[in-house]
Amino acid sequence: MHTVLGYTLTERLGKGTYGEVYKAIHQKTRDVFAVKRIAKKSLCKRAQDNLVDEIGILKNLRHRNIAQMTDFTWDSDYVYMFMEYLGGGDLSSFLKSKRRLPERTIRYFLQQLAFALHYLFERNIVHMDIKPQNILLTNTTPPTLKLTDFGFAKSLEEPVKLNEIRGSLLYMAPEIYKFGIYEKSCDLWSVGVILFECLFGKAPFASSTIDELKAKLVDDSPIKIPRYPLFGKDCIELVSKLLKRDPSERIHHEQFFIHPFIDLAHAPCPRSLNKAVDHILIADDLRSSGNLVDAYFNYKEGLTHLISALQIENDLSRKRIIRSKLSQYIKVAEDLSRVLKERENVGSSQSSQLPVNSNLGGAESKSAVVPRDKDTKAPLHAHPESSSPSVCVKPLFIPATAMANDNVDSSKNGNDPKCKPSSVSGFLRINLLTSWFGGLASNKGNGSSPQVPEAAPGLDDAVSSLGEESTLQPAVKTAHQYALERLDALLELPSKEQIDLSEVVTGLRRFYLFLNLNEYKSAMDHLQSNFGNWLSTVKDIQNLDVQKAFRSELNEALTAAEKLKASLKAEEQIAQLPADDAHDREFTSLPSLGS
Repeated sequence: MHTVLGYTLTERLGKGTYGEVYKAIHQKTRDVFAVKRIAKKSLCKRAQDNLVDEIGILKNLRHRNIAQMTDFTWDSDYVYMFMEYLGGGDLSSFLKSKRRLPERTIRYFLQQLAFALHYLFERNIVHMDIKPQNILLTNTTPPTLKLTDFGFAKSLEEPVKLNEIRGSLLYMAPEIYKFGIYEKSCDLWSVGVILFECLFGKAPFASSTIDELKAKLVDDSPIKIPRYPLFGKDCIELVSKLLKRDPSERIHHEQFFIHPFIDLAHAPCPRSLNKAVDHILIADDLRSSGNLVDAYFNYKEGLTHLISALQIENDLSRKRIIRSKLSQYIKVAEDLSRVLKERENVGSSQSSQLPVNSNLGGAESKSAVVPRDKDTKAPLHAHPESSSPSVCVKPLFIPATAMANDNVDSSKNGNDPKCKPSSVSGFLRINLLTSWFGGLASNKGNGSSPQVPEAAPGLDDAVSSLGEESTLQPAVKTAHQYALERLDALLELPSKEQIDLSEVVTGLRRFYLFLNLNEYKSAMDHLQSNFGNWLSTVKDIQNLDVQKAFRSELNEALTAAEKLKASLKAEEQIAQLPADDAHDREFTSLPSLGS
């Protein structure tokens, strides 16, 4: 057995173009690692440069879904890269072991890959060789996916033309093979190929010969999506948007992260449980104060994150507790939904004051009184995508009876979202988690349950750590935060307009800030009051490109608000409780490389 830098190399795990991967044991700690041994004599000048780039990139990456390099060294014959050991094999082996993957499992895998891509995208790093063989799995249930092999990765802010082909032909974006053009969206094409392969059992360019594969790469015909087997609308839409041959037509990273099939802000991660608890605490407080609309939406957000926490939890006792809390709060949200619908139905005709339901979900709360307002009819405004005044939409309208006693008088603060942020202290979060889990709260499962300190002296440190994202799972941007970035960019558009467009941008920013602070009722009221003025201003823009950009943002805001309004009227179940252990059974035959 060979020894390097205090590690004993044991069995060989695999072999690549330039070297081999070995399982290694640290002689002092007995921890297991994977060691990539690269023969120096096998490296040409370009390969040497790629290796230097890979080490330079990997030493700065710390993410739960990226295989971590812990150390590197070299001797006269080899370069050694020490990586975390993952015993679940690669995604390629997993796919071969399964005849077909359920859509839920595919989504789970793709969300974890999206977490890694989000981390790289924020750092302007393009992997350039994403394929199932470069996606490793842990041997836990459920497994964690980790992106590896950054041998072709490059720091890239703008598209570049390179005099080389990087990557694997089967997963390579067409513009790379045809023109040598590299840009960030080439990674998204590779993700699309992997998604296609997970769905239909083979890659879209699967070929019997290399020449056949190359012919398909240069062909300009659209990628055909099979009609069978049947998958959800969001899933098929995403794979279609990823597999656009023209990179200008391909889905962008920001759109990918917020696409309904990915929904990265709500995807399962170690922070899911904390996010769920935060929204539930906010909802409880809002319900007690009579703000039923915001309470309802916060319960829905909390339930979404709680389902994600259940999905990655691997401790059976905590899974049972999370499942019971899901059932409890689904009932609370459904009861609250019925109250809101009843009040909307009687809001325009009831002349007496309506009391707040005092016993939702079995929780005692103070009764409140909803003031009666005059009937209000929402005005009709032209749809922002339409140039014809005859095409109208009705902006959403929440009846006054849906709200009882707003937390803050908006007339005193100008309806400014900065004046009334929704936040949760670490102490409240710890108290609720302790009430849920008791002694189990201090035992971490798969990273979904935060550690609750047993002794009071350490509480301050615990609260501080709970208030921030883990360095291994950094925060991801929500759709609202991406919208705020787009609005900032609008002000930078070249325009010779005589009108001041900053008022429209400021108004839209306030709408998204309300949403970002979980103040949904204020957001919808703000849009209701100002949408007509914004639209009139945008219609006066002479520059058609600028007008189109502003119309697009008005449409995005209107769509976001309409979805909120529609969810208040929806008849379907608030949230679907996952089948017991169904997710775990999907990974029972996970291939293993041994311990």
